[in-house]
Amino acid sequence: MSEAYFNPHSRIFDTKASLGDENSHLHADNIVLIALQNSPSFYQLSSFDEKKDTADIQQAANNLLGFYQQNNFTYYPYAYVRNNNNPYLNMVYNLNPATKATPEQLLLSDVIMNSYWDFKNVGHSKLYLKDNYFFDELIKDNYNIRIYEGEGIELCSINSRLSVNRCISRTGLPINFDNLDINQEQKIALLAAEWLESTGFVKGIDPLLGIASAFVRNIQPLHFSTQKLETYNAFKNLELIAQDIATDKGKNAYITIINLPGNLFIYDNLCNVKPVSKWTSATDQGVSLQEKRKSFAEQVSCLYGQLEKFVQKLERTGTIGHTTIIITGLNTPFSKIPGAEKDLFKELQNTKQTGLAIYEPFKDQADIDYRLCTTPSLIEGYLNEQDCNGLEGFPLTEQLRGKLFQE
Repeated sequence: MSEAYFNPHSRIFDTKASLGDENSHLHADNIVLIALQNSPSFYQLSSFDEKKDTADIQQAANNLLGFYQQNNFTYYPYAYVRNNNNPYLNMVYNLNPATKATPEQLLLSDVIMNSYWDFKNVGHSKLYLKDNYFFDELIKDNYNIRIYEGEGIELCSINSRLSVNRCISRTGLPINFDNLDINQEQKIALLAAEWLESTGFVKGIDPLLGIASAFVRNIQPLHFSTQKLETYNAFKNLELIAQDIATDKGKNAYITIINLPGNLFIYDNLCNVKPVSKWTSATDQGVSLQEKRKSFAEQVSCLYGQLEKFVQKLERTGTIGHTTIIITGLNTPFSKIPGAEKDLFKELQNTKQTGLAIYEPFKDQADIDYRLCTTPSLIEGYLNEQDCNGLEGFPLTEQLRGKLFQE
């Protein structure tokens, strides 16, 4: 069976052809893998200099840790990613946790698109998998695989073959203007910016908007790239997964990437969309670092509020008792910290430490595991009940390794 979702209000989901369900047992056994973009660990978030930042930072850190504590997750605050620049490459490593292969060996170099000139394809690079160990293990255990994908990586196909039972593709372009506090001129400017940047020939639309503002009133600079608009309504995937868990039969695995906290900060801490004039990005040169961090912290709080709603919905539908949830960061807000390269622990904390958390229905209390492990090795450990390899990928002497573990 292949199911389709059509939401005339949001207009952001396409359904690809998908394989039929392989099993339909009366009682479900669910695994949910949620990967978060630009997501810090608790200690990274709480380590910001409090004298320079606002109370929103500490509130976001408390919301993060409180969510995992209240909902009986095992939280790994020191879990770190293998690549500190590309979140989607880290997703590739998460799906192939035991591999020693290079990215070139894990990814396809050539793919065929149904339509390159689709709005959602132009100007967006995407990774395509050759292998997917995580899916292989799920299939061996007779799981149906449900994918809720977005930008950056193709999760529904392996080696150019459809490999999942349901594939919901989220498309953030063009943006839906409903419920946005934005005038008609700004709507036109935003849509034009999306189109121009999607071609790949234009990077940075503000110079053109500056020219347009001389002729049209109410046109203002955007201060962000429209290619980051996948942040808008990104948590919708959580709503879809919760709905499907309530009705799906059999053993099912649900995998999604949530583009939050993301790189474009558009939500307040209650997930209300701010006026477009208040939107800012991590690379916005016209906004102070303190204001960026405040906006980022608000979006972290928004994200964990949505995750709390997700868990509450599973509780209301009675499905939380047989659902395992894995939540992992894909990258941190910082890819490089000036002056930190000489201190390996600070480099690890500031550029790679995303954290990972696992909820298992048979556990009745929260736990914090302080091991230094990569997110792929923790996922591998969950699949095969084995210990992670601490500080994997670092050529360290035993003396330095012991010092880092003590820190």
